Amino acid sequence: MKQACRATRLIFLAFGMSIASWVPMVPFIKSRLMLDDAQFGLLLFVCGVATSFVLPLSGWLVKRFGSCLMIGISCILGLILLPMLTIAPTLFYLGIVLFLSGGANAVMSIAINAQAIAVEHRSNQSLMSSFHCLFSVGNFLGVMFIGLLLEFNLRFFCCAVLLSIFIALIIASQWKNLQPDESPIDSSQAPRGIIERRVFLLGFFYLVALISEGSMLNWSAEFLNSSFNYSNAHAGIGYALFSIAMTGGRLLGDRIVSRFGQLMTLQISCLLGAIGFVILVTALWPYAELIGCLLIGLGSSNIVPILLSLSGKFRKTAPHYALAIVISFGHAGSLMGPVLVGFIANAFSLGLAFGCIAAMLFVIGLLGSPLVLKPSRNNIN
Repeated sequence: MKQACRATRLIFLAFGMSIASWVPMVPFIKSRLMLDDAQFGLLLFVCGVATSFVLPLSGWLVKRFGSCLMIGISCILGLILLPMLTIAPTLFYLGIVLFLSGGANAVMSIAINAQAIAVEHRSNQSLMSSFHCLFSVGNFLGVMFIGLLLEFNLRFFCCAVLLSIFIALIIASQWKNLQPDESPIDSSQAPRGIIERRVFLLGFFYLVALISEGSMLNWSAEFLNSSFNYSNAHAGIGYALFSIAMTGGRLLGDRIVSRFGQLMTLQISCLLGAIGFVILVTALWPYAELIGCLLIGLGSSNIVPILLSLSGKFRKTAPHYALAIVISFGHAGSLMGPVLVGFIANAFSLGLAFGCIAAMLFVIGLLGSPLVLKPSRNNIN
């Protein structure tokens, strides 16, 4: 199982690199096609909505053909499309490439988490946090990889091709060590072709978690700038501290879950995140807002891994279908979260928007968590 764990971690790393490579491409693509912020934002929103319809199909594909095969196919498609993003001649063709790339990423997201569930079940250990920690590390490495190549004055297309080759080598070297899918529940038990209501509740929890993360990505710098007079150069420190805390929390997450169980860890994580938002908004002492950002990152770090791990533990719903539903909710949260926060901030204040997120995290931590899993101390199941 050590080889399977290593393979899954490295593929999470590679997937994170692929996703993050989009970040430095944005200003280049906007400039190349002469797009303003409104045009580009609308393009991303439309492509995001279109990708939402691919997610349910992705669950069926992974269920039908297995996570191993779909990881390979979606990876090949995604790596072919990655350089094409830099050479799309018009807005129309860029939209097509973005939609196809988003579809490949949707399949990959479900396939790789299904693989993680299978490996975690076979090893009888909590591993999901470490997998997602490697994804976060991959995000950092992907941006740095592109940035380093640009320092050598390479064209963006060449940078994307080299990154695609590097990621393909990682996937190819580890693909043979992936595990066939296996349900955590004995097939002789209740039929698994139906969708339990608790799956949708889990999806709502995932939606709130992604709204929380997205609010820090999109609005934390603005809040520090407008409410605490941080300069533009220093306003990003809040998100930097959030990211550091999240990575550190995921490094320790598997040990914490093994020690205290998924229920207690999920409850503590939600409450830490909620307290962090309250401290960020109220900031009753100097630099308390930065402590709030740290607590939000620490609390957020293990919510998503636990929720995705739980997606594979329903008795009547196959993991692939549960993952598709839960990740679809999360995708909706990623799309609509920044918009909803913006509307509340415009109508009232950004502090009130953060307060609403804190309230939802408190509800999940205190009331919602026991509805989707039973208490367990030293057993991840």
